[in-house]
Amino acid sequence: MDMRHLNFPDNVFDGIWVHASFFHIPKKDALKTLLGFKRVLRPTGILYISIKLGNGEKFDRKRFFALYTEKEFKDLLQACGFKILKTRKSNERGEKWLYVFAKPA
Repeated sequence: MDMRHLNFPDNVFDGIWVHASFFHIPKKDALKTLLGFKRVLRPTGILYISIKLGNGEKFDRKRFFALYTEKEFKDLLQACGFKILKTRKSNERGEKWLYVFAKPA
């Protein structure tokens, strides 16, 4: 299923794991996609999401990437009604990552 169009009832999941995949969603679809995650999460549910840090959108080896600054991504999550519970950053093989745990606010 395409994460931009989740065909699930509302409030059905206790958790959503979005590891190293959200950054393949164009920024124009990011808000709608995150709102879809929030819709299918139970009020006590947890969202885990990881993204590559950077700026803009690009193709690399025929794959699409949407990169966010830490502030930009946190602001986006909060605009979608998520409360950020915990974040962690890492630098793996020269790529900076942001890992976020959040819940519906």
